[in-house]
Amino acid sequence: MSFFSLLGQRCPRCKKGPLFQRLFKMNQTCSVCELPFEPEPGYYTGAMYFSYLIGTFILIPIWLYLMYSEWPFLTALFSVLGLNILMAPFLFRYSRVVWLHMDYGFDRKDVVK
Repeated sequence: MSFFSLLGQRCPRCKKGPLFQRLFKMNQTCSVCELPFEPEPGYYTGAMYFSYLIGTFILIPIWLYLMYSEWPFLTALFSVLGLNILMAPFLFRYSRVVWLHMDYGFDRKDVVK
């Protein structure tokens, strides 16, 4: 799993083809090596767990900082909820990227064993 292809949201096989066409629209296959990005219906269901995990690791420290710096409870709560909404596109995209790269890394169907 290449860190730069993860960060750049590139194909896990060739590390060149972009995974996304637009903000929430993925390509069907890689434009370079034609790896299918959604091999079966419901493939990205597991990516929801990564989205939750990434969001938790980002938002809990912010929440704790706001609570211990004596912000009013409702201000801290709505600040973290607003940040969560703003992070939704980031979480959606990167949870899918991590899921695809992890699955490809564990189960390379194009490699002869």
